[in-house]
Amino acid sequence: FGIAMMVGPFFAPIDRIAQMVLLTFGAITAAISATLAIYSKLYMRTRPDEAFVRTGGGGAKILIDGGAMVWPIVHQVKRVPLRTLKLEVERRGTEALITSDFLRVDVKAAFFVRVAKEAEAIQTAASTLPDVFTGTGTHAIQDLVQEKLVSALRTVAAQQTLNDLNTRRNEFAAKVQEMVTHDLAANGLTLESVTISNLDQAPLESLRPDQNVFDAQGARTISQMVAEESVRRNDIERTAQRQKKEQDVAAAKYIAEREVEEANARAEPEKNKQIAQAVAQRAAAAAI
Repeated sequence: FGIAMMVGPFFAPIDRIAQMVLLTFGAITAAISATLAIYSKLYMRTRPDEAFVRTGGGGAKILIDGGAMVWPIVHQVKRVPLRTLKLEVERRGTEALITSDFLRVDVKAAFFVRVAKEAEAIQTAASTLPDVFTGTGTHAIQDLVQEKLVSALRTVAAQQTLNDLNTRRNEFAAKVQEMVTHDLAANGLTLESVTISNLDQAPLESLRPDQNVFDAQGARTISQMVAEESVRRNDIERTAQRQKKEQDVAAAKYIAEREVEEANARAEPEKNKQIAQAVAQRAAAAAI
């Protein structure tokens, strides 16, 4: 006991040092844990099919295939989809497109668009497009560019006849794609392709000739085309009937001629026999 009382004062400083070391180590460990927790909570990585733009403190930062710290209040993040989006446009009935011959055509088209994996395109898309990841999906983007797509369809359709649109669908789609490409670039979108999935003349009941001058001209064109087609069809039918009658007469004449020839052929031997008998009789009479 006496020895312990003598050495005790020497171990007291060592205990205090150990406590300080432990406290320091614990503080460091806690700080590291807190830093890792904050890092894991606030560090945002891009998904495979997206990029994002971080704005706020430190200026704008575009992230592609990477990540960055996003501090609440200090930063704002706008996600930008990089996958291909399908935007469908359908115009039917009274909203159908008007062709150069003033007919209406029902059209259903699909536009395949995407944001290019480039900083400039991503920045433009982030500043002009709604967030596709907020739940509204591609509908919000389609609502934004809908009029651009419809305008391109209308403009190209107005330059061609209904028959041309129907027989040259690929050309129609190519012209629409050429026209709308520049307009979509203003939203950071690249147009991959345009597909015309349905194209047909709009029903007659969708026309409003008493309200719309284009429909009035279209209705007149349809009436004229139907009348001309009716005349052509009637002419074809009458020509077919005449040709059939001529063929029937020719066939009957041919048959009659063949029957006469056949009758003559059968009568010829009997006629020759009678002539021979008459000659023989005259010869016998002369001999007497």
